[in-house]
Amino acid sequence: MTGKPLSRFVTVGPHRLHYVEFPGAADSHNRPPVVLIPGLFSSHRQWARLVPFLNPPFRVLAFDYLGVGRSDKPADFSYTAASQAEVLYQAFQELEIERAHLIGASYGGGIALTLAGEHPEKVVTVTAIEGVFYWWGLMRVYHVLRLALATPLIGPLIFRLFIPLLIVVAWVRGLLILRHSPGEELRALKDCYLEPHAERRAWVNLLRTVGEDLRPNVGRVRDPILYLVGQMSHVRPFLTPALDFLRQAQPSARILFIPRGMHDLNVQLPEAIAPKILAFWQECR
Repeated sequence: MTGKPLSRFVTVGPHRLHYVEFPGAADSHNRPPVVLIPGLFSSHRQWARLVPFLNPPFRVLAFDYLGVGRSDKPADFSYTAASQAEVLYQAFQELEIERAHLIGASYGGGIALTLAGEHPEKVVTVTAIEGVFYWWGLMRVYHVLRLALATPLIGPLIFRLFIPLLIVVAWVRGLLILRHSPGEELRALKDCYLEPHAERRAWVNLLRTVGEDLRPNVGRVRDPILYLVGQMSHVRPFLTPALDFLRQAQPSARILFIPRGMHDLNVQLPEAIAPKILAFWQECR
């Protein structure tokens, strides 16, 4: 049974950052809290299926970074991984979080690795679920999507259709590759990606920064790293340069391939990745 979720805001400079807190067990103050950072276009809702494996005993905070969920979506914010990481660092200061386990999915994994590289004193471990830090091969796709979304006439139409299309693709992929109807996974994908607070302008701003080369940030990380990859992920071919760099720059980093796993491992297979994450934390104590 997880702690009753509490929807909260923290003010960082001129911005309001939203997060959902799941209070931990009575002795959770003896353990570092867990901070969850969602993937591109998603929100704290992306973590609904993983949280029960972590809370209790851990206190868990699932953030909406700037541009998604109920957090502010400022037009004048840079939306780079470094800027997002700095906002989270300031949130840690405001919330008096001394150190935390970070878990980031996809785009959120890049933010988590950047935060660990810039502020290692605030981090116990970093878990990146196919974390984005060098995906040059996908840049053309994101560039075309950004241009389409920014177009006044067709942008709103694409915005309304894009996420439902993603969900259909995920469902079909589940049928063809996993050879079963993903049922619960599909419902979870709908819940986390059909975000009622999404804004087209914020998506355009976020897409400007996707594909950043974050290798220098990753190279500075001094905290233990766990990197999870879905064996059947549609982005796995684009991960090869990033994984090669990670093995070279962070030889102690643990890279695990999850059988039958796709890109959204925290949504699709929380029961498979949670034991690996918990065991990793135990080893790093």
